[in-house]
Amino acid sequence: MSAIAEIAGVRRRWAEAINTGSARAFVGCVTDDAVWLPPRGHAIQGTVALREWLDGLFQQFRYEFDTRDERVRLVGDRWAVEDARFRSVLRRESEEGEGMIHDGAYTVLWRRLDPGDWRIERYIDRTESPRTT
Repeated sequence: MSAIAEIAGVRRRWAEAINTGSARAFVGCVTDDAVWLPPRGHAIQGTVALREWLDGLFQQFRYEFDTRDERVRLVGDRWAVEDARFRSVLRRESEEGEGMIHDGAYTVLWRRLDPGDWRIERYIDRTESPRTT
């Protein structure tokens, strides 16, 4: 399997983790020393902090998340850089109907730990302002 296909598989697992609200599955897609830069927020460093942050979000919101226009550039055999667009619709757990739409773009630095084992090492959210549906 090509590196691009392997990365696409992890991206699908990452999106599924968001859509099912599984912080555990989400951190399985990142390196132990990952750094996550959310929009207008502080950097979140490491899987323990990331999981705690996600647990709080997933307790409050349900997500409908998908990516598009993914462009992955390989850098040697251990690194890749991805730029893509995404769309999230966030709804409070207790509500139906309206939600907040989060359209944006991101950059990911992927690192191959072992053959076939790509993980997100750095994530930068380059989003526009979220809006309500």
